[in-house]
Amino acid sequence: MMLLASLAILMLIPFTISAVRRQGFDRIRYSRRPPFRFIPTSTIPVIAALSALLITVAGITGTVPLFLPNPPSYGAVGRFSPVALIPLGIAFLGYLISRVRLPRGLTLAPGGLTWTEGRTPMRFEWNNIGAVSLATNDQGGRCVRIHTTSGIEHDLVASALGSDPAIVGEVVQHFLDHPEERELLHDPDAALARVVAPVSSSRRSPGPTSGASATN
Repeated sequence: MMLLASLAILMLIPFTISAVRRQGFDRIRYSRRPPFRFIPTSTIPVIAALSALLITVAGITGTVPLFLPNPPSYGAVGRFSPVALIPLGIAFLGYLISRVRLPRGLTLAPGGLTWTEGRTPMRFEWNNIGAVSLATNDQGGRCVRIHTTSGIEHDLVASALGSDPAIVGEVVQHFLDHPEERELLHDPDAALARVVAPVSSSRRSPGPTSGASATN
């Protein structure tokens, strides 16, 4: 049981490190399928899901012996620990599954912007957006701040975008300022090249944490 629980915790280490690395400077990750969409990496939730499964299995492995004719002597705390791991692992896995069902990233379409804030889908037409800025949220992370004409501000953090917030903000601001070019958003490669030009070897990288990364 302890081995499985330890392995689950160890698997969360690359999950945490990768979440931090996704906030790296000069990173661009987007889908080539129209409309234009900045997307976070999809491999990290898989690691987290495996960790959640291991936590659950560790709890079951430690709980089953308690019901045998000669149960092991875990002590009061020891008997409670494996039982607590089961709902913990199930709750974590359920949370990850619920997140998969939500739209990911930030979508730029000729009609406006779409993203998910918490569990709430957000959609604003371009004429409802007043400005875009690069900001730091309450947790100290870099984010794109969407200023609406109603005075409400929305922060999109780097981990939800999969890209450098400075670049995302630059792209959003460009199409906010140039409505005549919004039809380019039907062609993600052309839209990105129009703002961040040229998207060449200086911005492309074979590594997972920097450069331009396009996903089909």
